[in-house]
Amino acid sequence: METSDRIIEGLYLGGVMAALNERDLQSNKITHILSVDEKPLPDILTNKFSYKHIFALDLYDFELLSHFPDCFMFIDEGRDGGGAVLVHCQAGMSRSATIVIAYLMHKLKLTKEQAIKKVTAVRHFIRPNDGFLQQLQLFENMGCQLDKTHPEFRAFQLNKLAVRFKCGQFSGGVPESEIPAEVFVQPDLSAKGNDAYYKCQKCRTFLFHDGALSSHNVGEGDSAFDWRSKVPANKRPQGLSSSEKSVCQKSLFVDPLAWMKGKINTDQGKLHCPKCDAKIGSYIWYGEKCPCGAWVAPAFHISSGKVDKIPSQPVTPRMHIPATSDIAGSGSSPPSQPHQIGAVSAFPSLAGGSGRPAGNLSLPERTTAAAARLSSVHPVAAVQPRMAASTAQTTAMPSSANNTTVLVPNGPLEIQNEVAGDGSSAEQIRNPNNRDLESGITNIRMDVDSG
Repeated sequence: METSDRIIEGLYLGGVMAALNERDLQSNKITHILSVDEKPLPDILTNKFSYKHIFALDLYDFELLSHFPDCFMFIDEGRDGGGAVLVHCQAGMSRSATIVIAYLMHKLKLTKEQAIKKVTAVRHFIRPNDGFLQQLQLFENMGCQLDKTHPEFRAFQLNKLAVRFKCGQFSGGVPESEIPAEVFVQPDLSAKGNDAYYKCQKCRTFLFHDGALSSHNVGEGDSAFDWRSKVPANKRPQGLSSSEKSVCQKSLFVDPLAWMKGKINTDQGKLHCPKCDAKIGSYIWYGEKCPCGAWVAPAFHISSGKVDKIPSQPVTPRMHIPATSDIAGSGSSPPSQPHQIGAVSAFPSLAGGSGRPAGNLSLPERTTAAAARLSSVHPVAAVQPRMAASTAQTTAMPSSANNTTVLVPNGPLEIQNEVAGDGSSAEQIRNPNNRDLESGITNIRMDVDSG
């Protein structure tokens, strides 16, 4: 009689005859049995074990992916409790092998190929059908977990619905409950980065982002659908690999959007703007021919002449180069690191580490800092002071009744009071370094008096 094969500790794989072999079950200390088959095992046997039945057919288009989480939980329950779990189908080759492979991928973080090799090393004649292999690849692409928000899982669900439409299962219309909620894309969640978005040309209502577009590879052209083609199908040149094919740019096909709920229940129809009800496209669940020669199914086709594409235009803030604190001490040019206008930043402080803001600098220091900054930006227009801040000296002039001394960067500034004949006084400001300026002012006064 058939026996089961041990894959890892506490996990066995076999066919239905292994599940009916009570001696083998006892020798392997089986406590849990998982049937992935069309019919469950007899109650007389299942009453002795913890039992779970998953209805599954060994067909290309049967979805086994959605059952993965329940199967993983049942297997963990048996293994964590110190028991052993037998997973079986009719022959232990396709359906049950797919569940075991997926469990190894999830539990041991293996790729699809690594998990298949591990199971094949023990049970060499396993052979999951092509549909199950595609689901395992999708499971790997989702990070070895069932992510219903993943774009590839959405496409998988849509393709499954399209096949059911092609088979005539929904000839009278599909019930709302048969369309999974995860296939609908929320317009505000479909944006990816700086994608462009599309608006209705008539009422300017936002419809979808680039992230909601359903892409497909360029087909062979209209000749691929012409039955009068003189080149037989078996003699046509083979298509390029998926990495060498280019993405079609001729038509706009989208995934079902949230505002389409309740409006796409028939096998085909028109798509209207959710606000102004203007026609913006059409849909056909069983598919439509793209001008590039590819068959797109299901096809939610948006007419490019009915919508406007608004490219993403991120706003770049204006930039400027801030003054630095070490300019006042060293006279070096400011760094070229920019920052955004309007951003709040700390006041630059002195190079000596005193912590005083630049706005509280003394007059000589501020004059030198401004000159250094101006020379770094506009060297030609820069005006250098007569005396550097480091060598500037302030001297105190002796005070008298009619003289007042003021400390200035470039030397003493003498203010003299002169008493006029009428008893009024006039102040004259004299600076030893500004003799030319005083002479010019004197000449102007003479000219005015003579006039």
